[in-house]
Amino acid sequence: MARISQHNNFVFLTLALITLLLLAAVGHSFAMGSSIHVSQGLVLLTLIIAFFTLDFGRRWRRFVSIMFLAIVLVSIGSFFSDSGWLTLIYRSLSLLFFLVTLIVSSPAVLFSGTRTRNAIMGTLALYLLLGIVWAHLYALTLFFVPGAFKGLEPQPGVDPLPQLLYFSYVTLATLGYGDISPVAPIVKTLSYLQAITGTFYLAIIVASLIGGRLRH
Repeated sequence: MARISQHNNFVFLTLALITLLLLAAVGHSFAMGSSIHVSQGLVLLTLIIAFFTLDFGRRWRRFVSIMFLAIVLVSIGSFFSDSGWLTLIYRSLSLLFFLVTLIVSSPAVLFSGTRTRNAIMGTLALYLLLGIVWAHLYALTLFFVPGAFKGLEPQPGVDPLPQLLYFSYVTLATLGYGDISPVAPIVKTLSYLQAITGTFYLAIIVASLIGGRLRH
């Protein structure tokens, strides 16, 4: 088995993110109550892989370590308690972790000037991270505004994250199927900001790939 290094770390991270998205849909079909724990377990596994594959540097390493430990403790606590506030703390910490991962990964992918397999996989990892970050933002909004989405009603014991991931990537790709649509003003704002970000990101990646090809 290949060792994780700076030459293949984004390959492992991308595979972990894809696995999270695929298994999240399967976990959504579990019985009420179980889907939340399955989702938390998948997110924790992804965070572990991100923690060991990326070079956070000295400035971020201690902060990320404390944050990761807090996520583990909150996840354990939510396993024994159905407190909504534990869920809120868990969502907030997960969002922060994925956001830091996105910030740390971006320079190595967008400004490296190389077009290796690892760098190309890194562009996909950043795109997937954008969708996951926005899905957690939607989840936090849904916690405070239960009627924020049309076509998505919160149900006790059922994790809304898989459906929010679906909505997030549909919005990021500017597809807009309409089965789930934003109602609350804050969600509408987040949605069009995500659509703008997705379009702008793809333009940057295409320009970067063409520039790298011309330099080569």
